[in-house]
Amino acid sequence: MSREEMVGLWEEVKANGRKLDGCERHTFEAVDPEKKFGGTHRCINCGGTADTMARHWYERGSRHALEFAALMVEADASQWHPGTGGEEACAVHAAAIRALKPKERRSE
Repeated sequence: MSREEMVGLWEEVKANGRKLDGCERHTFEAVDPEKKFGGTHRCINCGGTADTMARHWYERGSRHALEFAALMVEADASQWHPGTGGEEACAVHAAAIRALKPKERRSE
């Protein structure tokens, strides 16, 4: 691989990273649905790509974050934020859950 090719590839990697970093929430689809292992997935929101493992861990982390945020909102807020009265904290957690939910599932 020539230096120019290497620099070009590195620029593509950086551009992909900027797309992924700038995305509010990824929704990945397989680039080649027939490929079962080692595939590439493209986010329908930002156009960034990720390999199968990166997509898996992203989706798993998002699911865990939603579950934890839901537990925090359902719990007595004063237990999570002693001395604050909890009302403001609950509003913050509710906003976090709304932000984490996919847009197509939002009821507001």
